[in-house]
Order: sequence, then C-alpha cells, then structure tokens
Amino acid sequence: MSELQDLAYIDFRQYVIDNWNKIRLLNEKGEEIFSKPIPNGTRIKWMHTTTRTEVVIGTDLNGKPITGFINVQTNPNMILRVQVLGSELTIPTKIAAVELINTNSHDKTARIKKNLDTIVDIATASDMLTYTMNLDIGETL
Repeated sequence: MSELQDLAYIDFRQYVIDNWNKIRLLNEKGEEIFSKPIPNGTRIKWMHTTTRTEVVIGTDLNGKPITGFINVQTNPNMILRVQVLGSELTIPTKIAAVELINTNSHDKTARIKKNLDTIVDIATASDMLTYTMNLDIGETL
C-alpha cells in the first residue's frame, strides 16, 4: 500500500479550492433554485485557515532563488459557508439540499450533495439560509 505524503494532501485540498467552485441549492423536487460560483462575495466562501508559506517562485539572472509567499491548504478540515437571502430567490420557496459541484471535471455529474436535515422555508426577502459544509481531506502527518 502506498502512503500519501503531506504535500499530496495539500495538493488534494488545493484541487478542491480550484475546481469544486460552484454551489447549488435544490428544492424538494431536486430542482435548482439557486446557483453561484465560489467564492461569491462575503456570503459564499471557504472559511478554513490556511498557512502562509515561503516558496521558490523562480531564479534571477545569477541563478539565485526568488522567493514569494503563498497560502497553503494545510488544514485537513475544509469549511465552506453559504449564506443566501430570500431576496436572491424566487419566494416563497423551500430548500431541501445543497450541492458542491466540480465545474472542471470531465464528468459533469461530479458533485457532493447534502440533503438538509430539515427543509428550510424561505418566505420573505429577509429570510436567510446559513449552511456550513465540512470536508475532511487527509491528515497532515
């Protein structure tokens, strides 16, 4: 059996950020009632912590390394927060499920679907759904 190293887990987590970048809300019939890219403003975004790391990004004319800082997906618990107002939906409506979609997959059905424990009724423009999705992708050793 092969063992994944820390950098492989980090790469997997970055892949999720880069490619699983669309959120959909579904009604009781499984019909789409809302769809937005991730991130989308302050109400649809990844919330987990990242680690700021210095990496070599190239070399200068003398062959010396040029470094820069990037945020690395080191946290195995990836958290996506979705907040949707009734004013963004056709109301009244009911929200029964949330889907996270891989928009860059060759398989257009690549999605993670979570049925809500309780169907959410949105009746007014000021009603809001706040949903948090947790994805655990590997442990850093």
